[in-house]
Amino acid sequence: VAMAEIYGCRERGEDIFEGIASRYEQLSSLASESEQKPSVMLNSPYRDTWFVPGDKSYLVTLINDAGAEYVCAGNDSTVSRPISTETAYLYASRADYWLNPNQANTIAQLRAENPKFGDIPAVRNLNVYNCTARSTPEGGSDFWESGTLRANRVLADLIAIFHPEVAPDEGGYYFLQLK
Repeated sequence: VAMAEIYGCRERGEDIFEGIASRYEQLSSLASESEQKPSVMLNSPYRDTWFVPGDKSYLVTLINDAGAEYVCAGNDSTVSRPISTETAYLYASRADYWLNPNQANTIAQLRAENPKFGDIPAVRNLNVYNCTARSTPEGGSDFWESGTLRANRVLADLIAIFHPEVAPDEGGYYFLQLK
């Protein structure tokens, strides 16, 4: 809305913002109707350290609003914290889904990064998703660019992953399933 004001089209900006917020609330309401709450692991190690976001972070909020539970909950912050790969492996072993495993786009790439990843239930069940379905012109992940502005689309993707029965026509915009 602030950018729309600068460009002299505040009403248009407000309409877009209202549409995003309204759709987000509709989707969140749909997800809350699901009785099951699958567990979710995030990220992958970088130089033997696994960074996991705090409970008040953008992505954990989206996971909760999509009717799932974050397995690394317990850090009442917006800031990511480092945990050892061993600790992360224990968390991942309890997760139904694994999101954002760095640059891996296939299960084979994930296993090549660390053969122990093949033992994680989400990997065995092919419940691993990465936010690499869309790229920027420079080759980066569009999730980290437009996804922060389009929370409704990110939420639609997560609901389609965790609860496809709730919104079968949603999803697939930012996240792709590793195979």
